[in-house]
This record gives sequence, C-alpha cells and structure tokens, in this order.
Amino acid sequence: MSSFSARALPRRTAAFLPALLVSFALSGCAGLGTPPASALKLARMNPMEADPGAIRFALATPSFLRLRDGDVTVTVRYDTGDPKTSFLEQYKPIITDETASAPGLPAPGGESRLVVARFDQADSEAFRAMQARVKAFKAGVGKGKGSLTVGATGCRTAPVPAGPIRMSAWLRAEAGEPYFMLMRDVDMRGKLEKAGADAGLIPPC
Repeated sequence: MSSFSARALPRRTAAFLPALLVSFALSGCAGLGTPPASALKLARMNPMEADPGAIRFALATPSFLRLRDGDVTVTVRYDTGDPKTSFLEQYKPIITDETASAPGLPAPGGESRLVVARFDQADSEAFRAMQARVKAFKAGVGKGKGSLTVGATGCRTAPVPAGPIRMSAWLRAEAGEPYFMLMRDVDMRGKLEKAGADAGLIPPC
C-alpha cells in the first residue's frame, strides 16, 4: 500500500459521528446504499471534469442530529502505486441555505433535518488544482486509482433515541441540474455498531 501526503485541515474535536455517507470511485461507481436509478448517473459522472463551485452535497439526518460548518469531510485519494505521485486531499464543505427550492431534494421539515453543503472558494480552488494534477499525471501515460468519499461528524440537540438512525444523501454535480440520490434511509446506527462505535456517544451541540 502506498503512502499518501494529506493536505492539512483544521479538526473539530468536539464532534464524533463516524458515519461513512457515500464512497465512489473517481470514474463514478455506486457506493453505500445507492439506489439503482442513481447508479447510472454515477457511472456517467466524472469528478475530474466537474466544476467544484457547482458541486453540492445534501444530507438528511434525524431531527436530533445537527451538521455544522466543518462537520462534512470530502476525501479524495489517488493511488498510483508510487508514494511520490500518490496523494490524499481533504476538503471541508460549508453548510448553505439552498434547500428551500432545490430540484430533486425533499421539502424541508418533517422528521428529518436537511442540509446542503458546498465548497468554499479556497476549497474550490484546491479541488481544481487537484483535478489539474490528476489530468497532468494521466497525460503523461500515468495510471492510478482514485476515490472520492464523503463523511460527516455531528452533534445532537436531544438524547439519541433507541432504534435506527436513518440518513439519506444526494449529490449535484452541475449547476442547474437536479440532485440525485446517493443513499436512501441507511441505518447509520448499524454501521456505527459494526465499526465498534456507540451512537450514544454523539456529543450535545
């Protein structure tokens, strides 16, 4: 396994919700809980060509969970088999107020808390630089395997109830396009328990 050099990021030490929301290859492969209808869209998507300023990540969590700026992490890995050219970069999308009339997303309200996250200017520029880096490597007949993973931490506004902790996620790759679903009603409590974590340890906000 090659080693990676990571771009430094500020860390939020108060939050602990190790929930892997979605993972798919840079070539566009379906990930955790991806509905069949979305798999084709992912297969046609190429993050290396997408405008990072237009990319949006939408997350629906139970109403007692809250996501804040810094709680969503996007990780890009690119493994060439050579530690000199392999890399890992992470980005911290910021929470926006774009949920009111976004095509493809459910209406806000009900039992879920819906948030949309986007790259800020600094992360957009860093993402473009990463895209250029991969393109330059491929132009030199280089080969590599990439992945883009979205994860989240969070806090709770009330005690964590018993039962499933259902979460859904959507992605928008281009401005003007509707969101498409990446995962639907996945029980994150089960995922946490399999990882040896306790959902009851999610800290209060």
